Amino acid sequence: MANFFKHAQERLKNKYNLDVIHDIVLGNSERVFLYADRSEVEQITLHVISNSLELIGLPHQESITIDRLMSLIDYENKYAEVAGLSRYKAYIEKELFDFSKIMNITFPIKYNNQRVWIHFDGFKVEKNENIYAIFASNITELMEHEEELYEKTHKDSLTQLFNKYTFDYHYGLRYQMEDLHILYIDIDDFKDINDKFSHHVGNETLQKLASLLKRYESGNNRFYRLGGDEFVGMFFNNTEEVLNVAHDILLRTKQIVLPQSNKNFTVSIGVIKATQREDLVRKADDLLYQAKNNGKDQVVFDIER
Repeated sequence: MANFFKHAQERLKNKYNLDVIHDIVLGNSERVFLYADRSEVEQITLHVISNSLELIGLPHQESITIDRLMSLIDYENKYAEVAGLSRYKAYIEKELFDFSKIMNITFPIKYNNQRVWIHFDGFKVEKNENIYAIFASNITELMEHEEELYEKTHKDSLTQLFNKYTFDYHYGLRYQMEDLHILYIDIDDFKDINDKFSHHVGNETLQKLASLLKRYESGNNRFYRLGGDEFVGMFFNNTEEVLNVAHDILLRTKQIVLPQSNKNFTVSIGVIKATQREDLVRKADDLLYQAKNNGKDQVVFDIER
């Protein structure tokens, strides 16, 4: 390999007037080359070898600590929203602090109100494995487009709630968590709303209900639109708190005025508390239809058996 390098080095110099190190390895003006000493376990610092940290949205200085970099990460991104904040933070921290393997990670930072997406490629230096080399690139333009597509994949375009695809993903991650409750919500007589006032009014009705449901979201407590006028909530509070949410939704829904009319509408809700965690969505749906059959505009609750 040494002979190949020497031959390439000479040919590049003589034929193209290029220096391998300065013009090729370090010559990419769109990325920053850095190194870290892995043995400095108390405070890992990234030191600049070539170019400036300004290229990746950071202040112009010769080094930055990993802790400082972590403090600048913008967690208000669509990937964190879908994964869940705690899960996303744990992933970023693991990837940034694990210098035992090849690094390949992308994340956004915010500095001076400017948001920049950075991609890190890193590797151990074979001659001294305490030294870790990193190429950092600004890929904001690409990631802004990717983030937009990612959001469209995981959210319902009409209501901006998470969609069924995301519900299935979250359910797979969280169905074993404590205090799991599934809420199944359906608009009463929604077909009549569409038939009497038009599908445009029907869509606005769905949007108004979705806006109401978003008020109750926090942490892993989320609502999803499965399709049509069917919404599912996955909540991890105690039963009293979850039922308070359900009854509050009933009350506040009746205060919403249908677009282009003076009419109001109602919803029915089935709530199941998980114990066995078997077919929970169907069980919540069964409770919803009990609410419908009992006269609508009510909550029916049960504990999974």
